[in-house]
Amino acid sequence: MSKQLAKATDAQVNQILRWILSGHTEHDIREAIAHEWPDQDATPLVLAAVRKLSEAGRPDSDVLRGWCLLAYQDIYRRALEAGDLQTSLAAVKQMRRFAAEDSCSD
Repeated sequence: MSKQLAKATDAQVNQILRWILSGHTEHDIREAIAHEWPDQDATPLVLAAVRKLSEAGRPDSDVLRGWCLLAYQDIYRRALEAGDLQTSLAAVKQMRRFAAEDSCSD
C-alpha cells in the first residue's frame, strides 16, 4: 500500500510544530508521523510545518507589537491572581520599557 501525498491539515502542522519546538530531531518527527498518520508520506507534512515556521519569522510589526503588549498584560494579570507581586511588577516594568522603546525584542 502506498502512502498518500495528502495536504497537511492545520492539526497535523500544529502537532509537528509542537514536536519541533520540543527539540525532537527530524528522524524522531518522521517516526512520530509514521506512527500517528501511517497512511501519509512524512515529507509534505514536514515541509508544511517548515513553511509555517518560515512565515512566523516574518510577522507584521503592528501585530507583533500588539501580541507583546497583550502577553505582558496577561503575565501581569496571572501574577497578580497568584499573589506574585514580584513577577507582576516585572511585567509592568517590561511594559513600560516596551512602550518607551517601541519594540518587543527583549
